[in-house]
Amino acid sequence: MQVNVWGSIFAHLFFFPAAVLCYLPMMDRLKRPMAMTRISAAIVVTFGFLLASVSFLFWKGGYRGIIALLLIFMYVLYHRSLTVHFSKSLAVYLFVLVYMSFPGLASVGYDAALHPSSNLESYSAQGAFVLTGLSFLLAACVSHSMRHFLRKLINTADSSKIWFSGGAVSGYFLLLNMMMVVRYYETLHVNRMKSVFWLLLGLHFILFIILCFLFTVLVTDLTESAVAREQLRIMELQKEYYQSLQRHMDDTVRARHDLRHTIHMLDMLAQRDDMESIRSYLSSYSESLPQTDLTDYCSNVAVNAILNYYGQSAVKQQTEFKADVELPESIGISDVDLCTILGNILENAVSACSESHMGKHFIHLSIKADGDNQLVISSVNSFFGQLNMEGENYLPTHGGTGIGLVSIRTTAERLGGSAEFNHSKMEFHTEVKLPLAKK
Repeated sequence: MQVNVWGSIFAHLFFFPAAVLCYLPMMDRLKRPMAMTRISAAIVVTFGFLLASVSFLFWKGGYRGIIALLLIFMYVLYHRSLTVHFSKSLAVYLFVLVYMSFPGLASVGYDAALHPSSNLESYSAQGAFVLTGLSFLLAACVSHSMRHFLRKLINTADSSKIWFSGGAVSGYFLLLNMMMVVRYYETLHVNRMKSVFWLLLGLHFILFIILCFLFTVLVTDLTESAVAREQLRIMELQKEYYQSLQRHMDDTVRARHDLRHTIHMLDMLAQRDDMESIRSYLSSYSESLPQTDLTDYCSNVAVNAILNYYGQSAVKQQTEFKADVELPESIGISDVDLCTILGNILENAVSACSESHMGKHFIHLSIKADGDNQLVISSVNSFFGQLNMEGENYLPTHGGTGIGLVSIRTTAERLGGSAEFNHSKMEFHTEVKLPLAKK
């Protein structure tokens, strides 16, 4: 039984729900505006759908090769339309491929039951209709989870190791499902092969769903733990900042209490016209006055704590530290996110300066709102002049620039902003732009 035109069309309609599932968790990570992405994706998917349908009708011998190349080509275009690390896009893409392969296997089993003497190259229209129906049904079942839960993980979980692990699991199931494809339907009618086929298919599907659920729970817990650690880190810096302020206040109260005695002593020395003793006393008194190395950069306590901590770290290693901060009162950005970005920028800068043994070491930071309702964080720091790069991406070095740059960029993009990094000679530049809350 040769497949007809309508059967070929229905056999490849799954391209469209699969494309929707790929983009649902990436709604916040599109490189271009939503409307432009929809048009581009629709054109690419339609092209893939037509190419697959035509090749299945007229070139069955090369069909599998065309499908393989087409899927690779579509992944490349899919990844280039996003602003995420390829580990995330690959994990989502492989998940969708595996998930949509289950309706394909089920439709093959159904087709084999209807036409025992046929084969996969003569895939019937009835099997194609079942494939289309199951594909749209299964896509609808997970669309909510993809739009909300997986979308949240894409925006918050930044570890590439986690996503590579998820992609590896999906790749394993994809290989298993490919091995289950039956080319000659007679195979399923030998002994109990039909029962074994449906049993394995059901078990594979259930196991895949369970592992996906466990992956979601695990990544959610890891992400929440990371956020909790960052909050704890900020609270510890704030505690240290408050303790330093309290010590300074106690010393100031003590100095004020001793001021009356100081005035009395100076009055006695003045009556004796003992200028040498007055100078000596004033010199000793000035040394006993409370000193503070805390700087009040802005009214945000968390930002003050971060800047004071890394500013003091820079000064201790003889690095010039300057910070020009004009932070609006209401910015619509949480302290955790803002301090995560600032902490990574300054940690990289301090580490880079510590590695440099030549020339002047410096860190210059600027935090200001621009005219486009954006908070602009600019940083320039000296470094030792050696960077590991892959294309335009900076890779981690032994110590210095590279560490934390992924976290800075992903946090900025999650907030709807951007992060740019570049270097010139012995200087490393960072610029982060974050949208401010509308007044």
